[in-house]
Amino acid sequence: MILRTLLILVLLSATKADAAKTYAFTLDGQRIHPTIYPVQGKRLGAPAAGDVTTVQDFPLVLRQPGHYSFRSDPDRKLLHARIDKGPERCVALRLRGSDPIPEDLAKQPDALWGIILEFRALRGTPPALIDPQRTFVACVGSISPAGFDLAANLHYFSFRSLAAPQLRPPPILPDLLQARFLDLELRAGDSISVLPISKASPLVNLNIKGGSLVGAEALAANRNLRFLKLRSLRGVDSLEFTRQLPHLRVLKVDETEVADLKPLASCKELRLLSLNATQVTTLPPLEALPALRDLRLHSTPLARKKAAIRPLRSKMNILIKNWDPSIRAFEEADQENPPPASPVLFVGSSSIRRWNLPSSFPGQPVLNRGFGGSELSDAILYFDRIVLPYRPRLILLYEGDNDIGNGETPDQVVADYRRFAKLVRTKLPGTHFAFLPIKPSLKRWNLWPEMKRANEAIQQLCAEDDYLHHLDTVTPMLGEDGKPMPALFEEDGLHLNPAGYRAWTRVVSSWLAEHAPGS
Repeated sequence: MILRTLLILVLLSATKADAAKTYAFTLDGQRIHPTIYPVQGKRLGAPAAGDVTTVQDFPLVLRQPGHYSFRSDPDRKLLHARIDKGPERCVALRLRGSDPIPEDLAKQPDALWGIILEFRALRGTPPALIDPQRTFVACVGSISPAGFDLAANLHYFSFRSLAAPQLRPPPILPDLLQARFLDLELRAGDSISVLPISKASPLVNLNIKGGSLVGAEALAANRNLRFLKLRSLRGVDSLEFTRQLPHLRVLKVDETEVADLKPLASCKELRLLSLNATQVTTLPPLEALPALRDLRLHSTPLARKKAAIRPLRSKMNILIKNWDPSIRAFEEADQENPPPASPVLFVGSSSIRRWNLPSSFPGQPVLNRGFGGSELSDAILYFDRIVLPYRPRLILLYEGDNDIGNGETPDQVVADYRRFAKLVRTKLPGTHFAFLPIKPSLKRWNLWPEMKRANEAIQQLCAEDDYLHHLDTVTPMLGEDGKPMPALFEEDGLHLNPAGYRAWTRVVSSWLAEHAPGS
């Protein structure tokens, strides 16, 4: 009996240790934060074995939790990796046309985590390199009937159309009976039938971009879908099929002809809905969508209906401007010039973006992630891409100016500040976070009473938490008459000139000297 009890305790301890283990990734010794797409996991940001990620353009299927150490190949034809202290092995391979299989793999074939076949049939690939259940197979260029038998068994498959449509017949999808993850990128002239996709009853994550779909209503058969992205597509003008998708958590129908959102009332688990560049004019049935937390509406008629959107801001993230190009530019810059480790991170709107931080704070590992015109809700929405990956030692935020300038209330600004501060506290515990108060400006002086009210409320919140800080950059900007000094502003009366930034720099430098000495 005692022996049995001890054995149970050992097994329970081992189970808890495995559950507590997380994923970490490095490429050539540098920490990376690749996006992970759920398949076995239930949501973005909570990876699990069987989810998908991309490293150096290679799509990969994750194995068990651990530290994944990737080693790149200068020609980007191979990718090696080890998990924790395990043996290093080739985990991904790119084959173009008639490229031969590398000798090492030919002699000792081992199933890969991912393989890219460019203008090459599946049939020409040694079966030993592909585990249908755990190898991501990406076809680039065209889909050939050769190898369709293998495709029917694949759990992870993607196709990217490259050849000019007039030079080849339209792509024909195989029956993807076992697919869990499917990603298709088509050219404008491509048209595919949804019927082969509808036969994949296990399908969890589906992404189709470009071209046109025939028979989109057949997606109603994919009742296990949790993540569905249909973007820049013709042939998608109705969401009736979603009435049969009870487990749908993410739906993106950007740049489609969708206009009627009433069918979404059946999607009780829906958490994110993206309708960018559609013609939607009314909100979805929110009373039927209790889990909805993210609503994306940029370039829609609905985005201009401030009165309808404003009451929802305290309940969910709402994107009404397209910041993706700005965020992608940050990520591309990180690839070309890796940012400093544990930087002093400045986030916010144009007042941050225009600030020459290296000149203002020489010797400090500063990083500028300001994107002009942004609001606090935008900083919240992109937190996992512009804050979290850098693991900053200190965070300084300037937002709220555009919020109130665009008609938001001080109470909404304070509520959004609380949400941003909660993200910092939850995801970066122990990190000091400073708020640069909304500035008094010549252009928006009529809004100063509301801005001042928001500043004072946030200052009170900061006084209640040792890790939250309110830096007084307002006082140095006001003259003896209590109004903003014109000498600190550009001609537009809104943005700071070099003299204005020097006033801010003196305040921030004093705080950095206390919280980042000797950096």
